This record gives sequence, structure tokens and C-alpha cells, in this order.
Amino acid sequence: GGEGGGGGEEDGTVLPDTPWSAISEGEMDARVEALMREREALQSAAREAAAALERRYAEQLEAAGAREAELSERLRGATEARAGLEERLRATGRRAETLEQAALQHEAEGDFLTAVGG
Repeated sequence: GGEGGGGGEEDGTVLPDTPWSAISEGEMDARVEALMREREALQSAAREAAAALERRYAEQLEAAGAREAELSERLRGATEARAGLEERLRATGRRAETLEQAALQHEAEGDFLTAVGG
């Protein structure tokens, strides 16, 4: 083999362009062992990344739930406030009608008194 033909990586985990017949059984076992360790390390890293994503998703879900509860509470308060304002508006309308009736009655009584010469 020569330096010039190399498809191999520096860490030795990828097999260089060496004829199989030139690799001893011990060297082959060592490379297989190294590849298996690398695979285990990658799987472990993937599991850790997945767990971190899962935790982050759970936290975001919890935060979204809290925000939804907060908005729901604010909406409930706004709805109650609106109902209170509508009730006050109706009461004001009723008072205005009562005052208008009283004014018309007062006016009619005045007209009556004027007509009878009071």
C-alpha cells in the first residue's frame, strides 16, 4: 500500500485502500472493534440528543399549556367584564326610559293644567 492511494481517515475507523490479503486477522479484529465502539458512541449520542429534544418539547408543551391557561383566564375575565358593562348599559337604558316617561307625564300634566286653566 502507499500513502498516495489513501481513502482512510486519520483516526483509523475507515479502512484504507489496502488489499484484504495484506491485513492481518488481528488488525482486522482491531478495526472491527474500533468500528463497533464508534457505532456505540454514535448511538449513545443519538439517544442523548433524542432525550434532550424530548425534554425540550415537554418544556415547550408545558409552557404552551400555562400560556393557554393564562389566556383562558384573561378571556373569562374580559367576558365577565363585558357582561357587567352590558348589564349597566341596559340599566342605564331603563333609567332613561323611566325619565323619559316621567318627563312626558309631567308635560302632559302641565298641558292638562294649562287647558283647565290651573
